[in-house]
Amino acid sequence: MNNFPKISPEDQPPLKYTFFPPRGVDAVHSGRDPHAVVRDDPLGLLFPTARQLGVFFFVFPLLVYLCSLSWGPFPGLPVHVLLSHLKLEAAPPPLDMLWGWVVRVADRLPGLSISGWLGLFSAVCGAASISLLSQLTLRVGYLIRNEPGPDAFIREARARRLSATVAGFFCTFCIPFWIASTRSLPASFHIFLLLITAWWFSQYQHHGRKRHLFLLCLFYGVGITEFATFIVYFPLAFFLIFREIYCWRAGRDWKTYVIVFGAFALGLSLYFLNAWLLYRRGVVYQIYPTRWAALMDILLNQWQLITIVRYAAGFPAIMFISLVPWLLLFVMTSRSPWFYEWGQITVRLMVIGGLLATLYNATFAPWNLLGMGYFMVTPYLLLAVCLGYTTGEFWILGEVQILMDRNRFMRVRRYLSSSFALLILVAVVVSGPFNWDAANGREGRILQNAANEILEATQSRPLIFSSGLMDDMLRITLRERGAPGIVITLPRISSPLYLKHMGKYFTDESLRIPLQQGNFSAFMDNLMMSEWGPAATSIIDIPDMFREYGYLIPDGFLYRMETEPGQVDMVALMKAQQPFWERMQYHVKHPVPRDNPIHLYEDLLRLMVSKVANNLGVILMGEEKELAALEAFRAAWQIYPDNVSAMLNLRELARTHTLPEDEKLQTAWTKREQVLHGERWALAIRYGYVWNASEWVRRGYVWVLSGTPLTEEAARRKQPSAQTGEAWGKAEAWTQKMDQMYLVWGIPLPDENQFRQQMIQNERDTGALMALCRHALRRQDPAGAEAYLQEAMTQGQAESQILFDRAMIAYAWGNTEDALAQLRELANTHSGDPRVWVALVNLTEPDDPLNAQAIKTLQTHRNASLATHLALASIFFSREQYEEAQKELDQAIRMDATNLQAWELMMKVAQMSGNARLAKSSMRALLSRDPNHFMRFQNDGVEQYMKGDLENAYLTFREGLRRRRDPSLLNNLAQVTMDLGRDLREGLALVNEANRRKPGDGTILTTRGEILIRLGRFTEARRDLEAAYRLRGNHPNVLLLLADCQRQTGAHEELRETLLTLREIKDRLDPKQKARLAAIAAALQNQPSAPEPSAEK
Repeated sequence: MNNFPKISPEDQPPLKYTFFPPRGVDAVHSGRDPHAVVRDDPLGLLFPTARQLGVFFFVFPLLVYLCSLSWGPFPGLPVHVLLSHLKLEAAPPPLDMLWGWVVRVADRLPGLSISGWLGLFSAVCGAASISLLSQLTLRVGYLIRNEPGPDAFIREARARRLSATVAGFFCTFCIPFWIASTRSLPASFHIFLLLITAWWFSQYQHHGRKRHLFLLCLFYGVGITEFATFIVYFPLAFFLIFREIYCWRAGRDWKTYVIVFGAFALGLSLYFLNAWLLYRRGVVYQIYPTRWAALMDILLNQWQLITIVRYAAGFPAIMFISLVPWLLLFVMTSRSPWFYEWGQITVRLMVIGGLLATLYNATFAPWNLLGMGYFMVTPYLLLAVCLGYTTGEFWILGEVQILMDRNRFMRVRRYLSSSFALLILVAVVVSGPFNWDAANGREGRILQNAANEILEATQSRPLIFSSGLMDDMLRITLRERGAPGIVITLPRISSPLYLKHMGKYFTDESLRIPLQQGNFSAFMDNLMMSEWGPAATSIIDIPDMFREYGYLIPDGFLYRMETEPGQVDMVALMKAQQPFWERMQYHVKHPVPRDNPIHLYEDLLRLMVSKVANNLGVILMGEEKELAALEAFRAAWQIYPDNVSAMLNLRELARTHTLPEDEKLQTAWTKREQVLHGERWALAIRYGYVWNASEWVRRGYVWVLSGTPLTEEAARRKQPSAQTGEAWGKAEAWTQKMDQMYLVWGIPLPDENQFRQQMIQNERDTGALMALCRHALRRQDPAGAEAYLQEAMTQGQAESQILFDRAMIAYAWGNTEDALAQLRELANTHSGDPRVWVALVNLTEPDDPLNAQAIKTLQTHRNASLATHLALASIFFSREQYEEAQKELDQAIRMDATNLQAWELMMKVAQMSGNARLAKSSMRALLSRDPNHFMRFQNDGVEQYMKGDLENAYLTFREGLRRRRDPSLLNNLAQVTMDLGRDLREGLALVNEANRRKPGDGTILTTRGEILIRLGRFTEARRDLEAAYRLRGNHPNVLLLLADCQRQTGAHEELRETLLTLREIKDRLDPKQKARLAAIAAALQNQPSAPEPSAEK
C-alpha cells in the first residue's frame, strides 16, 4: 500500500515479536524506514485531518443515502433476496448467509418495516465503507522527486487528502454503490466486509502487530464464505500477506503461521455452519441428501457467481475498464513521479476521461452494460482509488520547482496541473446531482402503491395468480401488512419444488395433494371446478388460461372471475375505472428517469393496465356498447401509446365513427407498424385482445389472429342443457377426431402460445405456422387455419407438404365430400402417410368399402406408430368393436408397455366387454406403474357398492378423489352420499363438479336429478332427467325418476307416456323397480284430474 523501502535484515538485528507488544517498544517503525511522510503528518492538525475526513465521509454519504433511501420494498433483486432469507421461497438461499442473519434480526425489530430496517442497514454499511475507503486511500503515499523540502512534504500530504476526497465522492455518487446503499441488498454489507479486511491489512502493513494479522486472516476467511469476490482476490491477497510477513521478518516465528492459518480456518468454519443450516431448511423438500451436498451447493453457487458474468454482454469492456487503469498506473509506468513525460501525461488524461465517463454512466460503463442483472460494485471501488490517486499525482505535478521551472510557460503548466486536479474534484462532486435520478430509491413507491392498491382490490379474493411482475412485491407487502393471501407465480409452475412449496399454503386435500405431486393442471382443475374457487381468485396479466373456467371482468390492475354472465354492468365498471386511468396517464406525462431501475417496472405496469383497459373494451364491443368501448380503447392507448391491440381496435372503430384523434392515430400506427417484428405474433399476450380480428386477416394481417382468445369464455362452467351438453360432446369428439387424424391423440401437445413465441423469434418459421394451423383446426376455426396455411406458403412451405392440411380445412368448413375427394387422391399419391388412412376411417361410414380398406391398410402398415394403434383402438371402442380395440391396444402396449393411456383404454374395453380376466390384468399393469392410480379406487369402490358395503365405498371413492377429481368418482361419491342419507348439499356439490368436468353425461345428470328430487327441487330435477332420457334412452332408473318428478310437478300427460314406456320394458326392471312403478301408477290413479300447471311456482 505504500512505496517506502524496508530495511534489510543486515541493517538491523531481528526483534522478538509478541502478539501484544509491551509498551516502550516502537513496533510502528521497527523493521521499516521511519520516513517522515509516514511517521509525522506535515499538516498536523490542520483541516482536514485524517479523522475529520473519515467522519465527513461517513456523515455526508449517510445523509445522501437517507434522502434517497427506499424505505419500502423495492422491486426486482432487492425484494427477491429479501424473500429468500425470510423463508418465503421454496429453496433456501445458499449465498449471503451472514446477511441472512441480519435480515432475520431486522424482522424482529419494531417501528419500521423490514424493508426499511434493511435499507437503513445498507445505508450505514455504505457510509462506513466510504469512510474506510477514504482512510485507506489517505495511506497511499507519493514519492517526491529531487530534494524533498518542507513544502514538498506538505504538498504530498495535501495530495493524499485530495486523493481520499476524490475517491470518497466518486464512491458516494457512482450509481451501483448508491443503489446498493439505498435498497435492501447485501452488496454494501459485502463491500464493508471487504474494506474492513483491507483496513486490517493496512494496519498490519504499517504496524506489524500480530493481532492485526490475526484479524486480517479471520475476516478474510469469513469474507470467503460470504462474498465470492474474496475468492477472486485470494491469490493476490495470499501474495501480499506473505510479502508483508517477509518484510516484517515475522516468517521466522512459527506463531505467525499458527495465527495466519488458524484465523483463516476459523473464518472458513462458517462454511460448515452455513451448510448445516442450509441442510436443515432443505429437509422439508428433501433438497439436500446430506450436509456435504449442502456444502457443495454453496461452493458451486459461489463458483457460478464468479464465472457467469463472463457470459454477460459487454464483459470484455467491463474487464478493460476495471483492469487497464490499474495496469497503466501501477504496473506499466516506468517510474513515478513522471512530471514532464508527455506520453505518461497523455495516458493519465485518457484514464481520467474514461473514469469520469464511467462515473457519469457512459455507454461502456459496467452499470450501463449490466444493470441489476449482474450487480457489480467492486470494480467501482477500484476505479475510485485509481481516479483519486491520479488526481493526487496532478496535484503534486503542480509543485513549484525553482531549479527546473526556468520560464513562465513551465510555471503556468504547474498552475494548470493543480487547477486540473481541483477540476477533477469538482467534476466528481457534480456527478451527485447528475446521478440522483438514476439512483433515487424513493421512486420505488410507484410499485409499492400499486401493490397496496392490488391488495385492497383483492381482499375478498385472496388467491392471486400473477405473471411475475408484481409477485414479489405483493408477497412482501402481504407479509408486512399481516394480511391473508396467496400469490402464485404462473411462470414458475413448471418447477416441482415451487409447487411443493405452494402446497403448504392450502389445507384442502384436493388442492394441496396435486401441488405436492407437482401436478399444477390438476390443482387448477380442482380449484376452478369447485364452488368457491372462482370467487376467491384474482388474475394479474395472464387471463387466457383462466377463460375456460369463468367470465373474466377486467378491473384496474387485474381480472376478477364470475361464474355467470351478466352479473356486472360493464358500462358502469368502465366509468368507475376512469379516475384510475387518469392517474396512470400521469405516469406517461411524468415518467421515471430512464436510467432508474424502476423505469422498466413503471413501463410494464402501464402496459399491464393498458392491456386490462383494452380487454374491457373488447367485452364492451361484444355487448354492442361501442361508445363505452371507445373510451376504454382510448384510455388503453393513452396509458401505453405503443399498445398495438389498442391501436388496431381504435382503427377498427374509426371505420364507423369519427374520432378526433384519427389523424394522430394514423401517424402513430404508421410509425409503430414499421418497427413491429416478431412481437406482433403475440398480441393477446403482450397487448391484449383484438376485436374483429377476422376483418384484419381479410386485409392481409394474418398475425392479428394472435390477438384472439384461445379458449371460449366459461366453456367448462356453463351448465349444460341437452343442447349445450350435446354441443360440448360434439366439440370434445371433434378435438379427439382431429388429434387421431394427426396422430397426436393422447400425446400432450405444446401450448399454442409456445408456437406464437417461436414466431416472435423467427417470423419465417413455417413449422410454427403449420402448428398454429393445426391448433386452429382443433378448435374448429377453419378460417384461422386457412390464414395460417396461406402465410406458411408465403414464407416458403412446399405445396406437397400441406395437401393433408388442405383436406382437413375442407372438412372443418363442412365440405366432407371435398375433403374425402382430396383424401382419396392422397391415398394414391401419399399411400405411406398413415394420417390419410386414419382420416378416411374417421370420415367414412363403417359400411363404406373405403373404410374397410383404410383399416386394413393401417393394420398391415409396416411402420405403424403407437399413435396409429391408439387411434384405431379408440375408433373400434367407439363402435363397440371391443375385440378389435383389444388387438390394437395389444400392439400399442408391445410398442410401449409404460403407456398409461393404452392401459386405461384397455381397462375400459375390459369393463365394457365384461372381460373380468382382462380387467384384472389391466388393473395390475396400471398399478405396477402407478400404485395409487385413481381407477384402482374406482373399481374397488364399485365392487364394495355392489356388495352393499356403502361405508367403505364412500371412503374408497373419497380416497380416489385425492388422486384425481375424475367425473366418475365424483358422481359415484355423490350417489353413495345420497344412499347413506348424508348431507345432500355435499352430494349436490360433488355431482355439480362432475357435471362441470363432463357436461352432457347422462349418468351424472341422472344422479343430480335424483338428488334434486330429494331436495324438493322438482323443476330442476325434471330438466336434468329429461336431458338424461334423451342421452340414455329407455334406461329404467332414468324413466322411474322422471316419472316420479312428473308426478310431483303435475305433468300427468307426460307421466302417462313415461309409464307406458316403462311397461314396454317391464321385463328389464328388477323387483324394486317394479314396486316403484306400481306405486307411481297407483298415485296417478288416485290423483284427481286437474289442469296441468304450466310452470312450478
